[in-house]
Amino acid sequence: MENMQTVMIERLQIFASASFIFVMFLLMAWKNDYFSSSRRLPETKQTLAVKLWSYSFAIFFLLQIVWVPASFKLWTFFYPQEEPSFPSSLTPEMQGWYTIYAIFITGIGMGAYYFSLSKENQEIILGACASKGSLYKLQDFFIACISGVLSYPLVIATGQFVALLLMLTYQNVEIEQVAVQQIRMATSSLPLLMTLSVCIIFIVPIIEELLFRGFLQNGLKKYMTSQQAIGLTSLIFALLHFSSLQGWGNVELIASLFVLSCFLGFIYERQQSIWASVSLHAIFNAVNIMLIFYTKREV
Repeated sequence: MENMQTVMIERLQIFASASFIFVMFLLMAWKNDYFSSSRRLPETKQTLAVKLWSYSFAIFFLLQIVWVPASFKLWTFFYPQEEPSFPSSLTPEMQGWYTIYAIFITGIGMGAYYFSLSKENQEIILGACASKGSLYKLQDFFIACISGVLSYPLVIATGQFVALLLMLTYQNVEIEQVAVQQIRMATSSLPLLMTLSVCIIFIVPIIEELLFRGFLQNGLKKYMTSQQAIGLTSLIFALLHFSSLQGWGNVELIASLFVLSCFLGFIYERQQSIWASVSLHAIFNAVNIMLIFYTKREV
C-alpha cells in the first residue's frame, strides 16, 4: 500500500510539472504563430485512392504477422528452444534481434511498395514540399524540434494522468511497457543495443510515418477534413501499439501515443512534408531511449 502511495505521489508531481511546462511552451508557441503554417500552398484535392492505402496496411500486416515470424523461425534450427511457443520462447537477446529483423523486413517491404507507385502518388504521400531543397528540410527539422519541446511535456502529462486514474480505480501499480523492456534487455549486449537504437530512431519513424501520415491520413482526407483525418489516424496509430502483455498499461500507452500522433499529423499538414513528422518521431524515440538507458544505469 505504501509503495502504491509513493508511486502515486511521484506520478502526481511529474504530471503537475509536465503540465506547467506544457502550458508555458504552449503560450510561447501561440504568440509565435506556431499553429499557422508558413507554407501557404494552393488548395488541392489530391488524395490517395482507397486501394493504395489499404494495400499499404495489407502489406504491413502480412509482413508483421506472417512473413517475419515464419522466416525468422528458421533460426530455431540453430537456437533450439525448449518451449514450443514463438517468439516468446526466444532468449531476451534473440527477441531483440527478432525485433530488428522485423523492422528491416517491414522497411524493405514498405519501401518497395512506395517506389512501385506513380510519381504523382509518391508526391502526395511525401507532401508537396518534401522534395524541395535543403532549406525546406532544415525548416522541417526546426519545426520538429519546436514540436518536440511542446509535445513531450503534454505526452508525459497525459500518460501520468491516465496512470493515476487507473491506480485510483483499480489499485493498479504501474506496468512497464514491452518496448521499454526490450530496450532494457538490449543493454546487456552493446551490438544489439546499438543496432536496435539505430532502428528505432531512424528506420521505425520512416516506416510508421509513411504508413500513417503518408498513406492513411492522406487517404482519409478524401472523406473528411484534415483535422478529422489527423484525429482518426492518431486513434488508429495508438490502438495498433496495443500489446496483450501490457494489460492496463495499454491505456496509458494508447493515450500518450494518441497525443503524440496528433502532433505528428499536425506538423505533417503544416509543413506539407513527411520529413517534419519523421524528424519529430525520431526525436521522440531518441529521447525515450536515452531516458531508458539513463534510468538503467541509475538502477
